Formats: sequence, structure tokens, C-alpha cells
Amino acid sequence: MRVVAIIPARGGSKGVPRKNVKLLAGKPLISYPIVAAKSCKSVGRVVVSTEDEEIANVARTYGAEVIARPAELAEDETPTLPVLIHVVKELKKTKWGRLHLLEHYINYGPPKGVKISLSEVKKNWHKLQMDPLRKRLMQLLIWGK
Repeated sequence: MRVVAIIPARGGSKGVPRKNVKLLAGKPLISYPIVAAKSCKSVGRVVVSTEDEEIANVARTYGAEVIARPAELAEDETPTLPVLIHVVKELKKTKWGRLHLLEHYINYGPPKGVKISLSEVKKNWHKLQMDPLRKRLMQLLIWGK
């Protein structure tokens, strides 16, 4: 089963306005996690969740699929969990594999870093203290069950 990398990217950043499309070393910020995910052998699909058309266009330029995020899931205080639930519901309409969340502002090293982080979550699963909803979502995301 192939991994689906999910990259949440909201257009309304207050700290650094339009940060996802701002250039960093000549490339839009959103391009870095897309390129990292696409270079990882275990990743079969890269999906960007956004409500912003400019971010969506840039994501497509770098080879990501885009899932349109509803405006109510793009507010300043929206946590990541409801965004992931929305993406999972949309992906259930198609064939998909295991999911892995890539927050675009995390420093990406070599592609094996993505694989290591997924295996670390699996290895330390018993240590995670989560409410039942989050635990169920994580089971779905990591093991596809």
C-alpha cells in the first residue's frame, strides 16, 4: 500500500502573509514539502489541502494533487485534526493508501526522514496518549484500518 502525503496549506497566514507562495531560495515555500514527499519512494500521492487558489496552482505546478478545503476549515484557529478528517473523507472517494502529514514549515532533510518519521510513529504508538477520535483517526491514517 502506497503512502499519501498530506500537506495542509492555508492562505490566510497572519504572521507572514502569503507565506506559502513567498519565495525561499527562489522557490515558493509550499514547493519544499511537495518535492520532499515526491522524492520519497514510499509516497505514491502528494495531496495539498487548501482554500486558496494561488496555493492550489503552485501546488499543482510542483506535481501535487489539490483537495479544496472549505472556508470554515481555513480559519485562524482551525486545528489540523478537522482538516485531516476532511481530507480522509475526500480520499475515501478514491483508492488511497496510508497517509502521512507533512507540515510545510518543518525542515525537510533527505527523503528518508519522511519514512523514518512514519516508522517512529508506528514504533511508539503505545506511548501516544490520545482521545478516542484522534486515536481512531491515527489508526486510519497509519495503518489504513
